[in-house]
Amino acid sequence: MPQLWALIVAIDEYKDSERNPASGALTDSKNVFEYLTGAKHMGVPEDHIRRLHNSEATRAGIITSFREHLIENCRISKGDAILFYYAGHGSYVKAPDGWTVGNSDDKVEVILPYDEGFTYPDDHSPTYAIPDRTLAALINLAAARHGDNITVVLDCCSSGHGTRGESPLLFQGDVLVSRDVDPDAVAPLPPTLDHDLVPSLSSQGGRRGRLRALGLNHVLLAACKSREQAQGTNGFGGFLTTLWLCAMRTNLRPRTYAEVIKYINNQLEGFWKNNNIHWDQHPQCEGDLRDRIVFEETMIKADHFKAALVPLADGIREFEVEAGEIHGVKEGTGFEIYGLDRTLQGEKLGTANAIRVDGRSSTVRADSDWKLELLNAAFVAYTATITQKPSLKYIVHVDPDALNDGVADSTRRTLSKALLREQGIDEVTDSDEADLEVRIDHKGAITLHRQDTLMRDLPNAPPRIAGDKELDPANLGAVFCGIARFNFHLAITNQKHPFADKVTFEVLRLVSVGISRGDEGVFPLRKVDGSIQTGEGSRGYEVNDRSEYVIALHNHTDVDLYVQILCFDPDEYNVNLFYGSINGTEATLPKNGGRLQIGASREYPSPMTYFVPDGSTESTLFTKVFLTDEYVKLRALQQPAFFGPEATGGRGDLEGEIETKGVWDTILQPITVVRAQV
Repeated sequence: MPQLWALIVAIDEYKDSERNPASGALTDSKNVFEYLTGAKHMGVPEDHIRRLHNSEATRAGIITSFREHLIENCRISKGDAILFYYAGHGSYVKAPDGWTVGNSDDKVEVILPYDEGFTYPDDHSPTYAIPDRTLAALINLAAARHGDNITVVLDCCSSGHGTRGESPLLFQGDVLVSRDVDPDAVAPLPPTLDHDLVPSLSSQGGRRGRLRALGLNHVLLAACKSREQAQGTNGFGGFLTTLWLCAMRTNLRPRTYAEVIKYINNQLEGFWKNNNIHWDQHPQCEGDLRDRIVFEETMIKADHFKAALVPLADGIREFEVEAGEIHGVKEGTGFEIYGLDRTLQGEKLGTANAIRVDGRSSTVRADSDWKLELLNAAFVAYTATITQKPSLKYIVHVDPDALNDGVADSTRRTLSKALLREQGIDEVTDSDEADLEVRIDHKGAITLHRQDTLMRDLPNAPPRIAGDKELDPANLGAVFCGIARFNFHLAITNQKHPFADKVTFEVLRLVSVGISRGDEGVFPLRKVDGSIQTGEGSRGYEVNDRSEYVIALHNHTDVDLYVQILCFDPDEYNVNLFYGSINGTEATLPKNGGRLQIGASREYPSPMTYFVPDGSTESTLFTKVFLTDEYVKLRALQQPAFFGPEATGGRGDLEGEIETKGVWDTILQPITVVRAQV
């Protein structure tokens, strides 16, 4: 297990004596510290943990300690676990001018330092709360230096129902107190607040169309949903912290963040029911990494889908698998079933085939080659992988000047030998049947010309394979399988389109609306401009490589929708999931006129930026929006780059066309990036 480094902030009394105490916050800090350092539990060295209590937890103290202890600390190694824990008051405030937060109420959530609202003698303005985007910027800086094994626990309200002071609810004689502050009692935030940190939220030269955003580089455990109130008592502390530590001491199988939050909510629901208390507090687990084991980088592999054993008579073994037609499964699709131990390492149990398929899941029945005795082993979970590969038809054309060239002939033989062993990758002689045209020149280099309907007219330069390393048979097989998998997932959709006709997709430009001057300097103010017009044919929206953008979706259906967005990049044949529900439990696109903004928003602060590959003046990529009425994991659809500077290779695993039956849909939108004139 990696080393762990923690910053624990707990405030139960504030500098403003009229502010109600956040009862139990110091109790929480004590309990977290004892769990982390306890020899029977984590055994973390005490000098790995910095604690700030009450008057120590000023705004400057929190931000400085985060920088010193969790970002600039040279003792932290890549992959070490990092924990930021906060217990105290939370609230929300109106977003300042120039902040694009992307939600309908134009609010930002904040945590309150000890001195929030207090004006020091040498200052001209009050001390401000710490907004969510400042915390996101600090997390991004820590992740850039130390990796994404980062846990954030916020045992506070991010609500503000106007409740002030104690509630009339009792727990074992102790008064339940909510950890929130009326938004009207929080100092308004200035537009220039923490602008020295916020640039870390911008794209940092990563994949085009990808958001480096809140939720993608850490896991957040929050005490409640937005606009709910977190409860606590002086004697017991906050419910989130109490139940989180209880879950950590419990024999959860496996002890992932997702299982921990499930345990917390089950226990809390039982507590409310047993004590006849009616209160809305639903702890949340947010982040793309919530299937990791807590404080570790270990998680279920992306191509493994969760599976549950269905006991049947007569020795028949069936599993319910969280993979359905949206992943490319159809009746007869083959699977391998694995049993996972406590470290999430898998042991193959046998093969199975899908017998029933819907949009999000499938029922698979075991074949006869099963190790049935292993079903009684101490597995903590079962998973399934799809065994079938995609299909791809290619045609080969050798440059006429190289027909009798030994180098070209050698490349031709190497290619045929490499692809002969790949299931579903077939050579054809009719150009009309081909998905890919392979051209070999007199130097033996290969260029790949796209022939499928969606990509044959793209302005993108054809990928090129050259050199001994790239012509390695194993590498060639991986590249062609990756192209087949890319084409398959790009094309798959629900022909019935239950949602797409009533959901609108827009790309919007961020434009400067002036500047703001403050103590920290002069900074631009931005707002969302009107929608960019779409181009002709396959060009889609036309953007440039010097501007910043956001994506906006509007839902005119009567169904709350879960949204996930993948970027398909034909230049590198990589597929990247850059937006998804960060907690997996709440729909992110509300029904009947709901709006979702991705980029320059509270949940995803980074704007969208795009780039054009070196040597090109324009290039098209595809943004594919998946819409479902329940959460579906789509991580398995991702694949690494096969071309370009970040090429790593990989293999595909699906095949065939499917007849869609489930309640899901897709929107496929090309975006053409044009190099801006300097």
